[in-house]
Amino acid sequence: MSASPVDTVAERLSGISVQAHSNPYRRFEWTSGPDRRLPAKSEALLSLADHPVLATLSEEQRWRLGLAEMGHFFSLNIAGERELLMGLASRLERGASPAVSGYLHHFLEEENAHMAVFAQFCRRYVGKIYPARQMRLPRTYLPGEEEFLFFAQILIFEEIAAWVNRKLAGDSALWPIVRQINEYHATEEARHLVFGRAVAEDLWAASSKDWGDVECRRIGAYLRSYTRVTLRGYIDPAVYTDVGIKGDVFALRDEALASPSWLRFEDQATRRLRAVWSALGILE
Repeated sequence: MSASPVDTVAERLSGISVQAHSNPYRRFEWTSGPDRRLPAKSEALLSLADHPVLATLSEEQRWRLGLAEMGHFFSLNIAGERELLMGLASRLERGASPAVSGYLHHFLEEENAHMAVFAQFCRRYVGKIYPARQMRLPRTYLPGEEEFLFFAQILIFEEIAAWVNRKLAGDSALWPIVRQINEYHATEEARHLVFGRAVAEDLWAASSKDWGDVECRRIGAYLRSYTRVTLRGYIDPAVYTDVGIKGDVFALRDEALASPSWLRFEDQATRRLRAVWSALGILE
């Protein structure tokens, strides 16, 4: 009996994970404090990149904004990967094939290491991990829908984060450890995304034919809504308060979300996602 496409992908990725394995706790040279001579985030990716408020900030505040937003980004990743860890761990007990089960162990190990690295950065240089703001409402699912949405939602979160990782890793003006952490995460997430896409595509193919057009459109609308909520979570008014910005920081957040630079960010960060959903017919 031939292996399924997901099993084939899982076996290949397990081999790569074994070859690429390294000790994340010894990978980075942690300094006692942040390097104040270099920015921690690309100015083009600051949430206030083209907002008039940015010009009113002192040089120190602009630097602190970059550091705080990098800490917030890593905090988002901690929260997202915590959800992923819990979901994947439960799926090890649900009769996964030997190939998938084997790769899930690599996946879990790598995500746990990512969380440790992000937490080290946040505690050491930012002084906090920004709390996740998540709300879940009870709902019922069609057969197969909950499983598909778990992997689809993880794919949304990780595709956006990986795009940011790649942009920051490629910015030679940034503080080196910021670039190194983002490069490390982008490299390992590339494997996770290959697996996530394969599973989401397989689950959609297996279940959507039984859901009907109306329900498929409903699920597509839900994924678009989930993507918007995920993107909105990238800007936290608490960051503005932490860097000393006065006034209504919630209104400022809403203005930033509507700014041209942020709309470009949203478009660019979700292009791969839109391509995946379009190929499956989810966006029709």
